[in-house]
Amino acid sequence: MELGQIEKLLKYYNNSEIRVVNDMHPHFNAVGDVIGGEETGLKVKRFDTQQTFFVQAADIKITKRK
Repeated sequence: MELGQIEKLLKYYNNSEIRVVNDMHPHFNAVGDVIGGEETGLKVKRFDTQQTFFVQAADIKITKRK
């Protein structure tokens, strides 16, 4: 991802609860916050285990705006 695209996605997902909807992703159905982004994807922090991982924007869905 390009830096400008990452910044736009971070603004879009700011203050939002997200869920991983890709059933092939190791963190399928995980709920958390987007806390950053890099070239490899968006960095998400899970609510239940506090674990962080990377995911593509196409693999997540906003479940709640804060």
